[in-house]
Amino acid sequence: MFTDRRYLLILQGCVATGLGRVTAGLGRVGAWFGRVSAGFGRVASGLGRVATGLGRVAAGLSRVATGLGRVASGLGRVASGLGRVASGLSRVAAGFSRIATGFGRITAWFGRVTSGLGRVASRFGRRRFCLIVLEIGREIILPNKLRELFPTFFTQDIEARIVILV
Repeated sequence: MFTDRRYLLILQGCVATGLGRVTAGLGRVGAWFGRVSAGFGRVASGLGRVATGLGRVAAGLSRVATGLGRVASGLGRVASGLGRVASGLSRVAAGFSRIATGFGRITAWFGRVTSGLGRVASRFGRRRFCLIVLEIGREIILPNKLRELFPTFFTQDIEARIVILV
């Protein structure tokens, strides 16, 4: 029975058909895996593009951050410069304050001298034969009555002093 040629040909046809069907099924499975693989490839390509875009965004943000850092650094330098200017102006103001204090001391000294001279003048003014005159160089400023008696003393010079005539 197995030796019958016809039976062997039928058997060969059945095996060939079965193997053909298996091969076709495996081909379909392979095609499906190919489509799935292509889909994953597309997904991978899209993710690669997204990653590239995000990398470009990150680079742009890095450049922006660098620029803002430079701006912040420049503003910091400007603020530092303004602080130095303010410090310098404060020192100048302190110098002017010292000058004003010095002039105030000089004014106070002149006030004390004037007050002392006023006391001396009032003491000497009580006596009959005392007279205070202001001599500017050689020009003596006297009361009107005495000016007529001493016309020869009136010449011009710059130095000033107080002379007390008794």
